[in-house]
Amino acid sequence: MNGYLPVIAILRASGPVGLLIGGSGTQTAKVFPGDLPQKAVFPCISVDTYDGEPFDTKDGVSVVDHDLVKVMCFAETDSAAYQLATACRNALDGISGTYNGYYVENVRWLRPSSYDIDATNKRIRVHEHDYEVRIRIDASNLVGTDIIIEDEGSPI
Repeated sequence: MNGYLPVIAILRASGPVGLLIGGSGTQTAKVFPGDLPQKAVFPCISVDTYDGEPFDTKDGVSVVDHDLVKVMCFAETDSAAYQLATACRNALDGISGTYNGYYVENVRWLRPSSYDIDATNKRIRVHEHDYEVRIRIDASNLVGTDIIIEDEGSPI
């Protein structure tokens, strides 16, 4: 289940998201897969797949996967986290196409939540959105596509 990979590519390419997390191509690397790096600079985004369901056919294996993906927007104020989450929703909701080697049939916004975390002696606000990502499966994207984490320099 690789629904997070096209979501990361879409968010890193989004101009409005980039402006809110730093505004340059290098800064859009502040969209991380999974957990944030220890020295993450806020605001930033974390993306992860938390559930998924293949849709098998009568003729064989699944041709479409429905992945459930969390997009977590971290900022030092509630307003900044909310603005970032809204920009992410605008970039993702209803989009389709090929991103990071995966054909996305549709991305659908499901629900929001928000909460606080403690990070290095300061309060960080998190606005979290859940999305359903429908990915068409074929032989070319079963292998997947590596993405590079700028801070760590290694593919995932």
